[in-house]
Amino acid sequence: MHWWSWLILGFICLAAEILTPGGFYILFFGLGALLVGALTPILPPDQEWIQWLLFSVSSILLLFLIRPKLTRMTTPPVGKDDRDSLVGQAITVQSTLAVNEQGKSQMRGTVWNVRNIGSSSINAGESATVRTVDGLVLEISKD
Repeated sequence: MHWWSWLILGFICLAAEILTPGGFYILFFGLGALLVGALTPILPPDQEWIQWLLFSVSSILLLFLIRPKLTRMTTPPVGKDDRDSLVGQAITVQSTLAVNEQGKSQMRGTVWNVRNIGSSSINAGESATVRTVDGLVLEISKD
């Protein structure tokens, strides 16, 4: 193939990568084609198999060497939900809660729905411990 054919193939692959949703697969075949297009003038003439071998090897090497780093850079970090950090924290109950009763309490400047999952009632002003988080409801107990 001519050098300009490889460049056209490379740019088509790069355009296809832009038009398709993430994954970063076609990008490396485009880069491999551009590399072969740049090296074709110095490769032995009339040995097209060398071009195809260079294209295959360079594309696969780029795919395995660069893609993991690229996907790590473009993927947002998956962190722990902030609500999970509430488990084990102390909370002051604003109103008396019987067993399995739901009410409201304030913690960290936010008013939360709380449910008493303990075996005894919690009086207003008493401290309780957050045991679990169920959606936007903090399940608390005095025990």
